[in-house]
Amino acid sequence: MSRTVVIHADHLDPVALRALATGVPAIHIDELIPVMEGQPWPEVLRLSPGAHLESLFRGANVVNRVFSLEGTQVERFLAEHGVDARWFHIRLQPLLALGVSLCHDTGTRGVSRCLAPLNVQWFELERALPEASTPDFAYSFGYEEPDLSRIEDPMQKSVWSLFDWRQERQLDDEERRRHQFHVSRPKGVPVIAWFLGRDYSGIHFPRGSVEVDDAVCGQLTRAAAQAFRSEAGEMLLYVTDEAVTFHAFSPYLRSVAADTAVQDALDAWLLAGSAGGVNAA
Repeated sequence: MSRTVVIHADHLDPVALRALATGVPAIHIDELIPVMEGQPWPEVLRLSPGAHLESLFRGANVVNRVFSLEGTQVERFLAEHGVDARWFHIRLQPLLALGVSLCHDTGTRGVSRCLAPLNVQWFELERALPEASTPDFAYSFGYEEPDLSRIEDPMQKSVWSLFDWRQERQLDDEERRRHQFHVSRPKGVPVIAWFLGRDYSGIHFPRGSVEVDDAVCGQLTRAAAQAFRSEAGEMLLYVTDEAVTFHAFSPYLRSVAADTAVQDALDAWLLAGSAGGVNAA
């Protein structure tokens, strides 16, 4: 049986919690503090995981859940040593690369593509699945006003606000005035489709039931897994009689984490190993 190891930055991360419940190794990044040292340029930061951690990661299916350093001891350590957070992700890569597969690779925001802004998400998804339905949007540069003439029932959003669609609550004053982003207000019933591995796993209904085409959800799942290099995530879809429209992807799984069926599936996925993950090379 393949082995799985989870590395995470949030003590309440749904995947890490299920790993701990099932006995799958789950390493919080604060456990790396004793093997971290600030260094002069050009090394900047040294991470010396040691034989035990290296053996834990070597040959394993690695699930990287280091999405943000906010609130961690690692964040404080880096601030005290004047080290940019990106260096932590850079130094983490050799440890992750010891695995045979990697779910979520590293990047400037903690992972490379699964935390992309909305407009980039839609571009990447349509590149993976050209026939996918995504919202119309208008984006302006600087302080110029966007052309909203082709946007039906426009609403202004933050490009980083994934699941606020009835009312945007994460738009700060700077983003409201500069680089404005407007989208078509969604139509239909919002549902959450979730997946583990690259196969469509199921639908979670936060507000109500609706008939959803499993074939379409399967296509969107495979496209999202490819576009965002993710083996575990949730998608916000709006469903009407005419179409299933992709609105956002998130790797956090927070919307579905309390669902017993999701927890059971997570347990099975972790125990079996995240086979088919992105190559760690």
